[in-house]
Amino acid sequence: MLMYLVALYYGAYSGTPFGSDTKYPTRWGPLLSTPFFATGWTLARNGWFLSQKQSLSIAGIGYFMHIYEALAIKYKYGFDIIDRDFFIGTMPWALGIFMFGLSLSRSIPPSLGNALITVKYTLGVYLIHPIFYHALEMVGCEYRSWLWELFRPILVFTISLSVIFLLQGNRRLAGLVQ
Repeated sequence: MLMYLVALYYGAYSGTPFGSDTKYPTRWGPLLSTPFFATGWTLARNGWFLSQKQSLSIAGIGYFMHIYEALAIKYKYGFDIIDRDFFIGTMPWALGIFMFGLSLSRSIPPSLGNALITVKYTLGVYLIHPIFYHALEMVGCEYRSWLWELFRPILVFTISLSVIFLLQGNRRLAGLVQ
């Protein structure tokens, strides 16, 4: 968690009384990705599960915290929130979504097998999505709107999942995405 707080200090909160500027790009690298990965791995490895309702409640609280922080920084300090995408609320938001995915994996009836894509393709989507995120970021530079920022994650997920399906169709590459 210390890594995440350092990333926030030099990232989302830079230029405010709660942060500082740095030349190191905290958005890209281990400061933000490692805490999310380690938290998810620890929860899954230790078998910690919440109900779907509890998971969605945590995700909802995190989402509203995230939005509140973004808007507070925008209106209080005049920063463009498009450039600041991780806040304190991002962690519970992501944790709730992750726990919801785990709760879904536990509730799949045996007759469905691996029907839920959230379980079977999660690692593949996680590993491949940065390619499409960055490619679409260039498109977003042209439009620079909140609507684009709202739909870009959905588009990134859809494209990433489509590529995973295509890779799975190739017997030599299928092992990379499962």
